[in-house]
Amino acid sequence: MIHVPQSERMRAALEEARRRHARALLAAVERAASGRLRASEAELEDKARQAGAECQAWMSVAQSHEAIAAGLRGTLEQLVLRPPTRPRPWACAAPERGVAPFCIRRARPRWPEAGGEVEVRSSSERGEAGRAGGWEGDGRG
Repeated sequence: MIHVPQSERMRAALEEARRRHARALLAAVERAASGRLRASEAELEDKARQAGAECQAWMSVAQSHEAIAAGLRGTLEQLVLRPPTRPRPWACAAPERGVAPFCIRRARPRWPEAGGEVEVRSSSERGEAGRAGGWEGDGRG
């Protein structure tokens, strides 16, 4: 049997203790890093779910706007293709409750560049012209 001096045994024991300590420290660091990594992954997955839901919401809004635009486009095409109606000499309206109805006479321009003259009358002044022209939307005139 080989005789190993006591100092050599102490050195070997200290070295082994240092290795065990290093392995334990490394294992603790790995556990902490693993826990942080799992938390970060969970947070990223949550953010990805939220982004996906927000994307779906915006897609729904975009589809709704596209449907509205298509409807407006169809209405515009119908209006463009509809034959023009005969202009009424008087346009009358009652704008809101408590405000007297009024009529506006559309005058023909004297030359093509002119925008035409406008004459405004209250319902009491409308008289014969108002009855002949009718109120907007009543089918007369």
